[in-house]
Formats: sequence, structure tokens, C-alpha cells
Amino acid sequence: MIKKILWGLLAVIIAATTPLLWERLQAEDSNPNYEVGVPGDQLAGMVDMLSTLNEQSYWLEELRDAGVRSVTLEPFNLEDLEDEGYVKKVERLEVHEEAGVEEEDLPELQGLYLEVDESDQDRIERLLDVLAYHTNQFAETEETAGLDQALELETIEGEERTFYYVPLGAQYADVPIGFDFEYAERLADAGFQVVPRPGNNFHYLEDEDHYLYDELDELASLGAENLLFEGTEVTAHGDPEVMALFANRVADLGYRPMPIDFFDQRGMHEFIYAGGLENDVVRVLSRTIGLEDEVDLREEASVMVRGVRERNIRYLNINPLESSGDVEEQFEVPQQAAEVFDDLTTLVEMTHDVMPASFEGGADTGAGTFDAFDQPGWALYTLMIGVTVLSVLLALYTFPALAFVFVPGLLLLMTGYAFTGLDVIVKGFALAGSVAGAMLAVMVARRVESWPQLFFNYFKAFGVALIGAWLVVHLLHGHEYLVAIDQFRGVVVLAALPFIAGLIYFYYQLIPPLLNTQVRYWHLVVLALAAGLLFFYVMRTGNEGVVLPFESEFRQWLEDTLYARPRTTEFLIGLPFFTLGLYLSWLKHRAAPFFMSFGFLAFASMIGSFTHLHTPVAISFLRSFNSLWLGLILGLVLVGLVHLGTRYIYPAVKRRWL
Repeated sequence: MIKKILWGLLAVIIAATTPLLWERLQAEDSNPNYEVGVPGDQLAGMVDMLSTLNEQSYWLEELRDAGVRSVTLEPFNLEDLEDEGYVKKVERLEVHEEAGVEEEDLPELQGLYLEVDESDQDRIERLLDVLAYHTNQFAETEETAGLDQALELETIEGEERTFYYVPLGAQYADVPIGFDFEYAERLADAGFQVVPRPGNNFHYLEDEDHYLYDELDELASLGAENLLFEGTEVTAHGDPEVMALFANRVADLGYRPMPIDFFDQRGMHEFIYAGGLENDVVRVLSRTIGLEDEVDLREEASVMVRGVRERNIRYLNINPLESSGDVEEQFEVPQQAAEVFDDLTTLVEMTHDVMPASFEGGADTGAGTFDAFDQPGWALYTLMIGVTVLSVLLALYTFPALAFVFVPGLLLLMTGYAFTGLDVIVKGFALAGSVAGAMLAVMVARRVESWPQLFFNYFKAFGVALIGAWLVVHLLHGHEYLVAIDQFRGVVVLAALPFIAGLIYFYYQLIPPLLNTQVRYWHLVVLALAAGLLFFYVMRTGNEGVVLPFESEFRQWLEDTLYARPRTTEFLIGLPFFTLGLYLSWLKHRAAPFFMSFGFLAFASMIGSFTHLHTPVAISFLRSFNSLWLGLILGLVLVGLVHLGTRYIYPAVKRRWL
């Protein structure tokens, strides 16, 4: 009776929170637009080299015709100008000899002596302005207290040459001078969207008149709307106050942050939240072609399509080369650059061609953002109650006394959240719900008396797992999870805990005798093998798990065939053995609990698919459904093999040889 009441309460909770699912589905469908971009420094070097084969405008037009919309723009610095020949560092002695200035009349402080090429007046003026800006800012810091010499940029006129002295200038070698606006305007005229890409080497950003803000404003006037950071840190990372100022200025200029998938840039979350940019995130997937002949363009296109379809990626950044550097040094002849350029355009065209029709991309389509949605307070507490009910049901199907632990413990956590609002408590409830759902799915299906009941219990277990997934998805309901600026962190625990706890439940009566058993060497070998297999399984979880040889090809075939690839753990291992366990349970075979334990792996993996909250719910459901029917078919094959072996093969072998 109590179980029926609790199941009914869960049904009410699911019905009450159904509007959340509709809201999430609408948000996922609100942003079908994606775009493709390339790095500006690599493109500039390649186009410059290819200009010996055809005009630069030709190559830019080819790129745009292929479907590239954006080009990233990195700021240049003093070293870049030196490499390009616009600036030359000069030794102090050379200034003395060439300018006719006595050694004792030169500035006492160490510094940089520069000679500049006036052919690019705009760049040189900006260089001198930036060096003067940094010198003046540094002069106002406590570090310069006690210096006898005033810190200021000086011009030293020689007979035929002019030099500039930058006091203590060695620290400015990598300081960004600014963006190349001539290049930016050329790109804009060719129809490209410019994406500024600053790094975390700007100083004095607490100054509201910093030149970076003016340059970002000017780029915005050229149509720039996205901001992609360079390096491992976000600009202004390291100082929360400066970060807040920078983030708010960026937000005021209308820029959208672009976190890179599989590449954690320190300070990204702080930047997004400081600027109130949670609803303006554009997720990026970055891929590299390189110079290797083995590059499989079809596979690369598939990876990018999967990113858009399954990970809410909306900006595809394609690097033609492994590293920027000097592009001319990476190619012996222009024809090599032409081959890489051809690979680039082919990959872009291929990506657009194989992208599902539900998405829009191309040279005239920019990446969009998802509609915002938040977690209502009433729904959060309702779902916490749902997790509590699910946990109590698990206790009633295993050890009823645990209900007296689960109820006060979870209610205490719920109360703690009401007073503290700690996000970790919500995620704790999500983990509890996912583990309880995976375990309860197996527990409700243990008793089988007939073929119809076997099939009924199989699908009933799937339904219980979906209840666990429902609670997790809606507990972590919000735009921040959709764009992965916040995530469920318990995937590894979810992968292992239900299986371990389930085995302990099925075989706990054997634990005391085992503890009193004399340990043999083969016992240790078996334990080591079991631990190794479990470790290997856990290492396969997540997006960067271990992949077996030929598994990538098999996965690709499944994806091409079924659209949403089912997980190997589910359809090839967990569910087939779970089906066999149900059959053996019908036969009252003592091996039934062991094989049914594989259901814990399958349903934990299934719920784990839904905890990837940046994946559309429909994709996760389709992936689980594909696992369900494939696992059942393979499980019935196993049942048939076991039946054949026990009824015909084993008796024949026994009569003849045993």
C-alpha cells in the first residue's frame, strides 16, 4: 500500500513539473543558427603566400563562398612589429654612436631603444601611444617610488636616424598594441564578421579610458558581436575587481562570450557571471586540419556536426594549421598552402552539406543564442521531494530500515538549501536521484514468472530509469546548464556506485564468509582483474574516455545509421546481460543476480546521458531508446544461446566426456 502511494506521488510530481520539460524543449529549439570561423593570423599568412597564385580577394571570396562567416582577430604586439620589420631594437651604444649623444647624457634607467619604420604611420603612432600610455600608468604605481628619473617616453634625434627611448621597456615586449584595423576593414569589406580575440596580457584595465575599450568599440562598429579569448586565461583573470569592470564594459558594448568546448579557460565563468552574460553565451568547438596527409575530412565534418546537433555548439572554429607562427615557414611552396586552403574549403562545404536540415548555417548566417529560462522555486522543492520519494522506494525494495535514514537526511538537506541557497545541495539531490533511479530500475524487475512478465519488467525498468532522469534534468533546470557554464559533476560516481552497491546488496550474505576465507594468490588475481575492469569502465565515462581500436569506426557507423548513437555500455553489455538475468531469474538460477547486476551499469549510463545537460533532451531520449531495443535483441540472442547450450550442447558433452 505504501509503495502504491509513493508511486502515485511520483506520478503527481512528474505531472506537475511537465511544463518545465516544454520550456526546455522550446529553448533548445529557439537557436538553430550556427556559423563557421577561421583564425585571422593563419588566414592572413596563407592568403599572403597564395597571392603569388592569384589575387588575395580571390582567396577571400573562395572562403566566403564555401560558407565561412567569421574571422578571428588577435591583437599585435611589439614583437610582431619587430618581426614584420616596422620596429628595430637598438643597443644603447649604437644610439650613442649614431645620434651623437654622449653616454652620460643618455637616460640612466635601463630601457628599450627603438628605431621605427615610418611607412605604416598608423601602426607606429598607435605603438608610440600605447608605450606612452603604459609608461605613464607605470609611473603612477608604487613600484616607481624613489626613482630619480621621470618616467616618460623620449625621442632621441640622430643625424639621419630617430630613436625612441622607453624606460624599463623590457616588460612591454608582449603587451598588445591593438588590433589591425586595416585588416579588419578589409575582412569586413569582403563580407566577413570580425571576432576580436584578446588574451590576458593587457595591463591597467581598471582604467576606464583604457585603449582596449575604445578598440572593442570600434570593432563593434564594424559588426563584431562575439568575443573569443586567446590562451588559457580570460582577459583580466586574476583580479576580481578588474574582471568585473572589464566584463561590464564588454557587456555594454554588446559582445557575447564564447567559451571553447573541451578547453577550460581560467576565469571564463567569473567573466560571464560578472558581466551578466549568462544568456548571451555562444559555445565554440575548435578543430584543426594541419599538414598531415592522414586527416579524414569526413570524420572532422562529422565531429563538428555532432557538436552542433548534440552539444549545443553554435560556432565552429577551424584552424588550417597546427600553430600560427610564421606561415611561410610551414610551407615550402605556395602550392602546399593551396592544398591546405582547399582542404579548409572542402571541410567547410562538407560540414554545411551533412548538417541536419533543422540547423541553419552559411556565410550569411550568424551564431544565435538560446532563449533564457530559469528554475522556479516551487518546482525545485517539488523535485527534491521527488528524489526523497524515489530514495524511500529504493529502501522499501531493498532494506526498508534505510527509509528512516533517507527521509530525515534529505529533508535536512532541503532545509539547509532553504537557508543557504548552496548550489552544491541541488547537485547532491540530482546525484541521489540518479543513483536511486538506476538502482531501483533493476530492483523492480527482479521477479519474473513468464515471458510476458519478462518483457514487462524490462520496459518497467526502463520507465523507472526515465523517472530518475526526469528528476535530474529538471532539478538542474536553467539556461546555464544548457550552454554548459554550469554542469552536473557526479558522472563518475553515477557510473560506478549503483553497480558496486547493487552487487553488495545481491551478495551481502556472502561477505562475512569471504572475510574469513584464507586468501590465495588466485584470489588476488581475480580481485585485481575485477578492479581493473571497473577502472577501465569508469575511465570510459565522459567525452574523453578511453576508446578501443576500431571502436571509433563502429561508433560512426552507429551514428550514421541511427542518428543518435546508443552507448556501448548499455546496448552491448549492460542490457543484454540484464535481459539474460531476467530470464535466469525466471528459471530460479543462482547466477541470475550476477547478470542482473549489469542492469545497474546500463541504467546508470542511461541516466548519465541525461546529465549531459548541454545535450538536447530529445537526443538523450533517442540514444536511450536505441539502446533499449538493441539491448533487448542482443539479450534475447544471449537467452537463446544459453537455452541451446543448457538443453542440447551441455547434455551431449556431459554424456560423452564427463
